[in-house]
Amino acid sequence: MKSAAVIVTYNRMSLLKDLITALRWQTYALDNIIVVNNGSTDGTAEWLLLQEDVMTINQENLGGAGGFCTGMQRAYQLGYDWIWCMDDDCMPVPDALQQLFAHQPSPGSVINSLVLSITDKKTFPFVIPGYKAYSQIKTNYIPGALIPFNGTLFHRDVFTKVGFPNHRMIIWGDETEFFYRVVKKGRLPVGIVTNSIVYHPLNSGRFYLANWDVVKEWRAYFFVRNKFFVYRSRYQLKFSALLHYLCFGAVFLLLILMRNKADLSNKVRVFFKAFGHALNNDLTWSIADVKNYLASLSRKA
Repeated sequence: MKSAAVIVTYNRMSLLKDLITALRWQTYALDNIIVVNNGSTDGTAEWLLLQEDVMTINQENLGGAGGFCTGMQRAYQLGYDWIWCMDDDCMPVPDALQQLFAHQPSPGSVINSLVLSITDKKTFPFVIPGYKAYSQIKTNYIPGALIPFNGTLFHRDVFTKVGFPNHRMIIWGDETEFFYRVVKKGRLPVGIVTNSIVYHPLNSGRFYLANWDVVKEWRAYFFVRNKFFVYRSRYQLKFSALLHYLCFGAVFLLLILMRNKADLSNKVRVFFKAFGHALNNDLTWSIADVKNYLASLSRKA
């Protein structure tokens, strides 16, 4: 039974170094560490060249979706049975992987470490349905829950059955779309092993509740566009997916009108651009395409 870790990184070399050290010190030894470097410009590629026990894949910045798709495909092609995926800002405790395997996961399953705040070691950076605090957890396993790509252990049969993350989604929503594909289409067992701990920074919050900068917050485009594909993965009926997306769009547009007075017209343009692309099943825009579009709006202002 061979296992490999897959990490996606972009311009966070210090965090990456700490993570790789933590993976090297796992009490259950990994057979390989695969790092997908999404075009980092901070010396990450040069540092990775010196790491003899790390397999590096250098590519342009394709976001988390493109990074994990590349890394998972490589691990799958190399024949690894279990593939442990995480962002570069994760920090697994020394026995995190050992505790996952102690749960004796079955082929075709997905299990996750419990993700806690790296600051206070008790707050959830990501939502766990049915739980609001670490102190509420009285079980070793939470079935049906997952925190995709943050200490997530996949058996290779998962990819055989449902494919890989949609690399064209780039960022935001790709992990949720894949989660629903696993549980809805694949009907595969998933769950969180609560005595396997991975630390992670707290999320920065919902950008759309603040008066966000339309040029700097380029991810807003992907947030709006990708919601449609999350709903399509979640709901079997296309009409249900469309109805949920239309409701989401109405609420999001209302939030822009109510809370985002600065550069309002351009924010509305970005919303309708992303919304239109989604309804046309258009996932062609890259990060560069979005940034160029935002820059053109800024020049016209």
